[in-house]
This record gives sequence, C-alpha cells and structure tokens, in this order.
Amino acid sequence: MKKMLFVLLIMLLVIGLIACGKSIGEKAAENMIEEIMEKEGVEVDVDVDDGGDTVTIETEEGGMTIEGDEGGMPWPNDKLPGNVPELKGVKVVTVIDAGSGIMIGFEGCDKNNVDAYIKLIKSNGWNVAMDMESDGTRIIMAGNSNDEFLQFGWNSEDGSGEITYGSS
Repeated sequence: MKKMLFVLLIMLLVIGLIACGKSIGEKAAENMIEEIMEKEGVEVDVDVDDGGDTVTIETEEGGMTIEGDEGGMPWPNDKLPGNVPELKGVKVVTVIDAGSGIMIGFEGCDKNNVDAYIKLIKSNGWNVAMDMESDGTRIIMAGNSNDEFLQFGWNSEDGSGEITYGSS
C-alpha cells in the first residue's frame, strides 16, 4: 500500500511538472522525482523528454510512460488491442502506459459521445457490469471473456474524463 501511495504521488508530481514545462527544467524534474522515490527505498530512473511532453519512469517492478499535450494528441491505437474502440469527437490530452494497463485522459466529451461509445464497446464484445451516474459523473465498468477490463469515467459538467484498459 505504501509503494502505491508513492507511485500515485510521483504521478501527480510528474503531471504537475509536465504542466510547468521548461520553467523548472527537465533535468531538475528528473532529479527531484528520483530523489523522493529513492528516499523511500525505491530505485527509479526518470527521463523527461526535451519538450516535457513525455516522462518515462522505470523501477525494478516495471515502467510507465506518461504523455501529455493540452493541444491534443492522437488516439493511442498502437497501445491498445483492437477491441478497445476509439472515443470519437474528443481531444486526447494524456496517455499513461503502465505496461499492463493504459489510461487515456480526454476533454470535450458530451452525452452523445458517451452514448455512442457505450454502444460501440458493447458491439465489440464488452459486457457492461456497472453503469452509474451521480452528481454529473458517469462511470462505466466492462469486462470480456479474455479477462480484460475497461473503465470509462466522464464528468458531464466540463466534458473531461478517462478510459482505463487493462488485462489480468
């Protein structure tokens, strides 16, 4: 549990540092994150690309790549299996690839996009196990016969959300 909290902390730091861009400097950001993790006994190698749009984190237990672009980026077809359809009509702003799972952050999603996506995932063999809406947030969880899972979260107030894919 402790390591998970530190990984989440690091992810928040990384996202914040990406947002800061060059003002902090890529090398300073790398060193700061590595120092924090190593104080907790986790050997880590952090690499921030020249533009600050991609951060790669490697530990003994695996790696993670975080890509972000407020201007939008392509749907990560190359990181997802064919049964995970593209959410059309949105702007992809974050892709986190943790090896065993992918998280896609998006903006500009409306109810029509959501309804169309739910139909699309069902037609691709996903079984919706939960579809819940509360206080402007909708969460959909689905699985399939290949032991894969798909989670969709959407905020109707600002049109942002995320799709998480993983397999066991």
